Amino acid sequence: MDGKTNHLMAALGQRSITHEIPEADLGSELEINVIFTDTESTLAALRLAGDLACNLGARIHLLIPHLVPLYFPLTRRPVSIPFTQQRLLELARRGAQRGLEPAVHLYLCRDQQQVLSRVLKPESLIIIGGMQRWWPTRESKLARMLRSEGHRVIVAHEE
Repeated sequence: MDGKTNHLMAALGQRSITHEIPEADLGSELEINVIFTDTESTLAALRLAGDLACNLGARIHLLIPHLVPLYFPLTRRPVSIPFTQQRLLELARRGAQRGLEPAVHLYLCRDQQQVLSRVLKPESLIIIGGMQRWWPTRESKLARMLRSEGHRVIVAHEE
């Protein structure tokens, strides 16, 4: 991400970290959305998204709906935004493959489902990382909710 412009953009009570998309990805209409769950699971999802993006010529978007407790205003959260921004950009760098760097979007919110419903295009391709369990996990519940809204969801399990 060296040489790219990073900036913070506020809209509708949410914040988004964005950076310029590499030139090779600008012509692609296909987008792969990776939803942040935790560091290791998201890295597994980014690796899978990288493989798919290389084969399909798609762009990758890393979406982070970050819940802010009610007793904090959305504009003043307990952890500094620049610190969070730096951690997320490092995560995106670690998960980047073959020169593909995902666009990183951080949304400060009270309701994760509401934010995802607003920012995802209809019938989006989504990858969620998580552990494989026989009981319903937070990630499997999120995947079920997104499928019910008409999105195509892949759950990437950690190895």
